[in-house]
Amino acid sequence: TVDDDDDGDGWLDQDEINCGSDPNDPESNPTNTDGEICIKLADGGEDDLEDGLSWWCFPLCFLLLLLVLVPLLLLRDKVIAVIDDAEPENTTAKPKFAEGAGTKDNPFVLKPFKTVKAGDTIVSKEVITITGITPGLKVKSVDYFDRENGRKFTMQDQSGSDEGVRMIEADEEGEMVFKLVFDDSHDPTIAGGEFQGAVKVGRRSVYLLWDVKVKPDPEYVKEQKKLEADRKKAEKEAEKQAKKEAAEAEKQAKKEAKAEADKAKKVAEAEAEEKSKKQAEKEAKAAEKQAKKEAKAEADKAKKAADAKAKKEVEAKAKKEAKAKKQAKAGEKETKKAASKKPAATKEAKKQEEIKRVKSRAKSIDFKVLGVASSTKLRSEVKKGAKKLEVADAKEFADAGSAAITDDKGSTMITWTGKDGNTLTGVGGITRVFGKASVVMVRDDLQVIKGIGPFIEEKLNALGITTYRQIANMTAKLETQVNEAIEFFPGRVKRDQWVAQAKILLGEDAKLDEKALKQAEELERVAQKAETIDFDTLGVATIDEKDDLQTIKGIGPFIADKLYALGIYTFAQVGNMTPKIEEEVNKAIEFFPGRVKRDEWAKQAKELAKNKK
Repeated sequence: TVDDDDDGDGWLDQDEINCGSDPNDPESNPTNTDGEICIKLADGGEDDLEDGLSWWCFPLCFLLLLLVLVPLLLLRDKVIAVIDDAEPENTTAKPKFAEGAGTKDNPFVLKPFKTVKAGDTIVSKEVITITGITPGLKVKSVDYFDRENGRKFTMQDQSGSDEGVRMIEADEEGEMVFKLVFDDSHDPTIAGGEFQGAVKVGRRSVYLLWDVKVKPDPEYVKEQKKLEADRKKAEKEAEKQAKKEAAEAEKQAKKEAKAEADKAKKVAEAEAEEKSKKQAEKEAKAAEKQAKKEAKAEADKAKKAADAKAKKEVEAKAKKEAKAKKQAKAGEKETKKAASKKPAATKEAKKQEEIKRVKSRAKSIDFKVLGVASSTKLRSEVKKGAKKLEVADAKEFADAGSAAITDDKGSTMITWTGKDGNTLTGVGGITRVFGKASVVMVRDDLQVIKGIGPFIEEKLNALGITTYRQIANMTAKLETQVNEAIEFFPGRVKRDQWVAQAKILLGEDAKLDEKALKQAEELERVAQKAETIDFDTLGVATIDEKDDLQTIKGIGPFIADKLYALGIYTFAQVGNMTPKIEEEVNKAIEFFPGRVKRDEWAKQAKELAKNKK
């Protein structure tokens, strides 16, 4: 089937192309695009000619009628497929919509969210089901306020995906089941705000309205209040200082004005000695009045200058404080970032301590059943880059293979391609000099076995397990012993089918349970997300200390295995979860959004840890 209306705005793509509007943009259509064709389409296609259809249109109409009738007669026995799209009358929700009929004029209204945190992703409480759709039809959604909303509203397909999408394919029953998603994680609304998603689903259009209110980030609000308080305080201090300076200026001006007035008065009195007393007094009063006027003008001028100076100082001080706070905040952020990074030396020391602990458990392994890797002493000193290696007893080794040379400084892997008596020939991989006291031990590349990585191989070698044959000889009991010795999460050795894989590598008959391997791959994927978890807050535990996490309501066998894969073994660790860690763990174990928090794992775990004591 062909989608004749790509943007779902009710206008055919060909009409939009003829008009000049964009057939992929629902906001661009003939009603808001200039042009004669657009105006005609927007008016319903009516012709402005007063005398109607011209006479020459009738033969043309007759030919068009024939072109329509002939295919219909020829294909009268064939079924013409009808595409059924999303329609309001086939739409339901659980719980029910708050109101509305799903039309453009009366859309379905979903229950609003009023307390969403900045940066959160939420889904609607309503699970929306639309039936009667052509199976396999891809139904898309459009948010009419997409630009204002920052593309935050999408759909979440309830058939399997946890992510927001803009198109869902109807299932074999012609149904699509989804929730609306509001995703504020890409551009968090830290200042808070209100959003309204006006979502249209399908071409025949099911209209939905959903209001979401994001609360301002508390730290942001706190910072803004502090900045406002600091600004007001600075203004108040500046105003106080300005008033003080203005008062002093006015006082000084009055003092100078009085001095000038007194001086003028004395001069006037001196000159009045030759004039009449009446004329002298008149002139003295006029002089005093003028002096007061000039003094007031000077005082006003001084006050205005002091106010301007004080305002400028306040603005400069506010800018300086804002800059200082910004720099301090940036410095604090860098300090926290630097503090969160653990030194490589500490990690390496922890790794070596773990290897040492594993090595001490070698005596708990039954090597009579497992077998010991072949080894022999060197008969002569080996130089760096040597191509031959003389050993005490070459019969312990295959004609070609790999092994490890070990001395008190460590070990290195070598390979050889031939054997001449007690001399291994075609040797490669010698990167430094080895003395006669060194030992050559057969060692296969255990990382070929699915589920064994570099660190697990290092632990197995520390136990004394270096070959496929030893792993192939494991019994069920040895699988458990080795699992515990290398501190792997419970049942991993058995679940990854190391024994069967080793037998296949040795050319023996063995079958693999592909379903179990797929489940093991999923646990490995979860384990790799452990670095996203804040174990400084959560606490660290070992497999020896593990609790039965299935005691917590909401945790089943596979979810418990995922938690063990992450390194979360105890009630105490689960009880230490903060809301942020709950979200991190929820994502790491690939659980349904918000499930960890909703099932109150932390609350249950705290009570279980308390009872355990």
